[in-house]
Amino acid sequence: MDRPTRFVVAFAFAASEDKAASLVVAETRQRTSYHRGVSWVSDGRKVYRREIKRVYREPKRLGKRGRPSLVFTTGTGLTEVVKHRCGGKVVSIKVSQVLGQPIECPYTVHVEHLNGVLRDRLKCLTRCCVEQLVSKRLQWQWRDR
Repeated sequence: MDRPTRFVVAFAFAASEDKAASLVVAETRQRTSYHRGVSWVSDGRKVYRREIKRVYREPKRLGKRGRPSLVFTTGTGLTEVVKHRCGGKVVSIKVSQVLGQPIECPYTVHVEHLNGVLRDRLKCLTRCCVEQLVSKRLQWQWRDR
């Protein structure tokens, strides 16, 4: 999410967070037309570090023959925000800068608030138990008759 505009650049669904992370990093790079780096905030998973280092590289041409060396795209950054929990409650938050320049507000409160609003407004994003799904399916079958 781009903070100044609150524009969601990319979003991905997958069976695991590792698969979704590689999809969303590649999609974000594509949507910025491969010209601009993005500052990322992650939860400390290694897949984000690996995918950002793999995707956000550009060839640095020096006018010599041969394969150019790859350098990070300007503006690319990765900040890890790891929450330590005890008994389900957040005890401490560790913020570490992995790549690029530090960002102004590395905390994920804005994104968590957006997730809460989306789940409140869009029922398809909330988790339902099997009984609720079955009862809804039966209601729809009854209405179609």
